[in-house]
Amino acid sequence: VETNPDRDREQGSSETHEPDLSALYTTSGVRPQNHIRHPLKGDGTPYVPHPALHRLKQLKATLYAERATPALTLRASLRELPLESLNTKFHLIYINPPIDPRSTDPWSWDEIATLNIPAICNDQCALFLWVGTGDSTERGRKVLEQWGFRRCEEICWIKTNRYHQDKTATATSFDPDSDSGSIRSCFRHTKEHLLVGLKGNDLQRHTHSHLFHANIDVDVIVAEDLPIPNKKPVEIFEIMERFCLGRRRLSLFASQSTVRPGWVSIDDSLDATTFESEAFNAYFEHEPPKFVCSRALISATPPSMTCDSTTAATSALHDEFVGTWKEIEHLRPKSPPLRRRTKQRAKRGATARSTKPKLPHK
Repeated sequence: VETNPDRDREQGSSETHEPDLSALYTTSGVRPQNHIRHPLKGDGTPYVPHPALHRLKQLKATLYAERATPALTLRASLRELPLESLNTKFHLIYINPPIDPRSTDPWSWDEIATLNIPAICNDQCALFLWVGTGDSTERGRKVLEQWGFRRCEEICWIKTNRYHQDKTATATSFDPDSDSGSIRSCFRHTKEHLLVGLKGNDLQRHTHSHLFHANIDVDVIVAEDLPIPNKKPVEIFEIMERFCLGRRRLSLFASQSTVRPGWVSIDDSLDATTFESEAFNAYFEHEPPKFVCSRALISATPPSMTCDSTTAATSALHDEFVGTWKEIEHLRPKSPPLRRRTKQRAKRGATARSTKPKLPHK
């Protein structure tokens, strides 16, 4: 939020008076988060982030586009479809359950927990689960744990309303039976949480870089509140595609607008069915070739694919992972190897002991 010091000086004030955004929301319906600096300039063009980060995201988007499988859909009701019938194991699962009461067919958390997610998880798998806000967040965490995932991160979507203000924000009536999404609610929830869970033994950023690239994106999304129930910002797909390098990706409770290359989308609202398990598994049947890895190879896990140039290894289309390029490995944030971190800690400890002043003997 920006203030005008010159205006305050003209008014004879020695202090900077920041606007009361809560009062502004009460009177006009404009949410306080609307005044967070938006990644778009006044003319609608996006601000360019740090050059290295901008280049990294461009490279990962290019590599993903070349390595992604075709967009596949399965028109089926998740209440009736046994997930084990998909006959495949996924590296990344995205679940956007219709927990909003305004949805056409809302689900309860007890119903969501009955989904046989463990049957379609790879041994090392990431899961993104929208849980809403309030008490629903805790219910989602329990379901995540029930499926065998360890919660490692929580992404928060802060909803703005730059283009459609809450016209009933000044309503004085309170309906105790109304939900936070109801326009007659006294208090409105303007954020949602997305849980990120990992499944697998001893998953570490510095040892499993063939599957996960962490610390590229932040854990906050500031985006417009969408009037369509259960519709989420498209940025979340870009975050997931940069994070997980597994090529088997599944989207549950999908919509036609979220059908994307590299994903298998399932819901009864989709237009058609293009998914066949045998054809899908054919993309990964061939044995992965021996890639040149810029870092130490991980035993019992496929190494990262590293190309010397910015040309994807087209001969390696039939393998499990998207892979990486040397320039991506150079730009992306990385954790130092454990041995190096141990030596650095020991060196700092020795330096601290040597520089510690000695007390005089009595």
